[in-house]
Amino acid sequence: MKNKTVLWGFVSALVVSAAFIAACSGGSSGHSGPMGMAAIVIRDGAVQSSDGRTVTSVVVEISRITLRSAAARDGDDEHEDHHAMNDDGNGGGDDQGDDDQGEDGGGGGQQPTDVVVFDMFRDNGGVPREVDLLTLTDSGMLLNMRRIPVGTYSKAFVTLVGASALFEDDPTQTPVPLLIDGDIGSTFKVDFQPPVVVSETGTTVAAIDIVPVITLTGTDYTLSNDGSSDQSGGCGDGELEIEVEGTVSTVTGDQIELTNFPIVVDLSEIAPVMVAPGMQVEISGFMQNGVMIAQSLEIED
Repeated sequence: MKNKTVLWGFVSALVVSAAFIAACSGGSSGHSGPMGMAAIVIRDGAVQSSDGRTVTSVVVEISRITLRSAAARDGDDEHEDHHAMNDDGNGGGDDQGDDDQGEDGGGGGQQPTDVVVFDMFRDNGGVPREVDLLTLTDSGMLLNMRRIPVGTYSKAFVTLVGASALFEDDPTQTPVPLLIDGDIGSTFKVDFQPPVVVSETGTTVAAIDIVPVITLTGTDYTLSNDGSSDQSGGCGDGELEIEVEGTVSTVTGDQIELTNFPIVVDLSEIAPVMVAPGMQVEISGFMQNGVMIAQSLEIED
């Protein structure tokens, strides 16, 4: 049954998440099967508001994203047995000491497997990742990259700890808190079509499309997801423009690497630009054979 979570329930959500991670990490063993790289990309569809007001911004605060293998049972959507499968986060090597694996984990997606591909404690210093969905109608934002067990993944679960909206007719432009009406509490379930297939080679793009619906009930606005209209699923080379923000770590000829994502960016198709380690950059481009081909690059102040 759906329920509503108030935006300002943030502190309690942190406590629950921390307890959950601690529970999952105890007594786990490293994954020994083949692994592949997955790029987790957030995108959205056009917003709908029940009272006809024009919405100019929908900011969501993401605390956790889990992918579920296609082998999972159909009735497993509402269970809470989300087993974390973590590695070193650097895109290489075997799992490290902070790895988590539940009893259902298995290589190649042969058994029902839940893989945590983003967690705010592990990946973002304990702070939820803020995303303005309305900036991503024509592109996707790279949220994280992880090495996960190879196999086919059929759905994702996106947990929010907060959301707010801006309305065009508000002269003060004050963010309006949104209640969250998820498929499972404050979690949206997103089905992949086509499925996300992770292999040992290259980088698989898993696009998670949240189609925001804002409903006015009384004096409160509620955020839900129109799962029947999304375009979530695996994306092949060149299918989806991706935006990446990060810090340059190395520069080698026309290629750069970033400190926050294990990704190589090829700058050969854009006009020459002077970049150096330590610079903050925003890049738009497409994935091709595991490399991001940049179409534009901006240096941030």
